[in-house]
Amino acid sequence: MSKNKTQKWWQKLIGQKMTASGWLSFFVFGLGQLKNKQKGKALFFFAFQFVYIAIEVLTSSVVTGSLPGQPEYWGYGFFRKSLYGFITLGETTGGRFRDNSPVMMIEGIIAIFLLLILFVIWIMNIRDANESYLSYKRTGEIQSSKEFYKEVFETGFAYVVSAPALILMLFVSILPIIFSFLTAFTNWDAYHNPPADLIDWV
Repeated sequence: MSKNKTQKWWQKLIGQKMTASGWLSFFVFGLGQLKNKQKGKALFFFAFQFVYIAIEVLTSSVVTGSLPGQPEYWGYGFFRKSLYGFITLGETTGGRFRDNSPVMMIEGIIAIFLLLILFVIWIMNIRDANESYLSYKRTGEIQSSKEFYKEVFETGFAYVVSAPALILMLFVSILPIIFSFLTAFTNWDAYHNPPADLIDWV
């Protein structure tokens, strides 16, 4: 993809050219909003990045520690380990540290889904920082934290109420379908039967 096409794609994704506030939120969620003096909104977006980082750190060997003979990738955080497992489908069989290819595939699917959600929030965070700054330049007014949270509650209430049902549908219906579809691209057969054996992508 050429540089011009990349720039056009990015501009279409965020809605307009990048401002200083947009670039700040590009690197740290909510930092652009903080520059725009929207502390409540900054805290809202930063909370998402903080939770994801916390999950990664708290599930890694940095916090949980490691056992003697444990494979290095077993000490990765949830997202890194899940993506690594999704790509490799496991490396060790037998013994204390046995990989289970189907479980690693499922964990990888969940990690990819959660990272896609984070990507959407990241884009929303950048777009909001840009739009708030440009709106302030035009009108001289900035949305208060109270107004923002009221807007979030009014527009997002339906999503919050339906979220449990959507999550249940994801795990009960969608996840098994994706898993079954992906297994068609592996060598899972009578000679490669987890958990006794590992499977590979073909």
